[in-house]
Amino acid sequence: MLVQCPECKVKYNLPEEKVKPGVKLKCTKCSHIFPLELEEDKLDLDSPEDIAIPEVEEQAGVSVKSDKKIKVDLEEEEKAPKRKKSKKKLIIWLIVLLLLLGLGSAGYIFFPQIKAKFFLEKKGEVGLSQKQIEEKVKNISLENVKQYFVNNSKIGELFVIEGEAVNKFEETKELIKIKARIFDDSGKVVAEKEFLAGNTASLFQLQVLTQEELEGVLNSKIGILTNNTFVKPQGRVPFMVVFYNPPENVQEFALEVIDVKNPPEKK
Repeated sequence: MLVQCPECKVKYNLPEEKVKPGVKLKCTKCSHIFPLELEEDKLDLDSPEDIAIPEVEEQAGVSVKSDKKIKVDLEEEEKAPKRKKSKKKLIIWLIVLLLLLGLGSAGYIFFPQIKAKFFLEKKGEVGLSQKQIEEKVKNISLENVKQYFVNNSKIGELFVIEGEAVNKFEETKELIKIKARIFDDSGKVVAEKEFLAGNTASLFQLQVLTQEELEGVLNSKIGILTNNTFVKPQGRVPFMVVFYNPPENVQEFALEVIDVKNPPEKK
């Protein structure tokens, strides 16, 4: 049977076995979907099978589709605007997050009356003398050190110390380890921590994470492996240590480089 697309006027030869009432055709040139118009005297309507709608088939450049298939296609087209809306929502949330981070910077409260003390504490290490330990860490410098308090919504007050460990040796070093202590107004140590440099948390994380989550960030192996291995001469490694709900009479803090290692030799 000869059929013509009403949109672009292209003609197709449709096999007679596909000529049934209710059939819709799709033009392969312009993708226009149109019903097949038949003369009733040419159709046998005696049985339900005669008006059954065939599944999708390609014949002579024409796609034959059932109403069910066309409905599915329309549903897919309706989903497209929803995907666009989801992308817009994501962009809006990112903008809100950036605004919160900007406003959060006002949460820094500095206490200049807290004094900093720097030591090169030499801890005993098997097989090394005191003099060897001193030589081992003497050229690791702690620079750009600052301290501040942050109010965390889940934990309370945090006392944060951060800075950079600088390799001033003439050879590559790694796994710089630091010890931090805070003292009360009588000079007594009220808390201390040992940690590997390489990790820091953002102000937003300091404000909203739980203690467990925050410790996970500050002790991340990825950060240590990324920043605290194969540190070249004059290379800098960021560090941060957090004390949770420190006493009100904290007056001083101390930072001490307690270990550094040589990278393994390449074989």
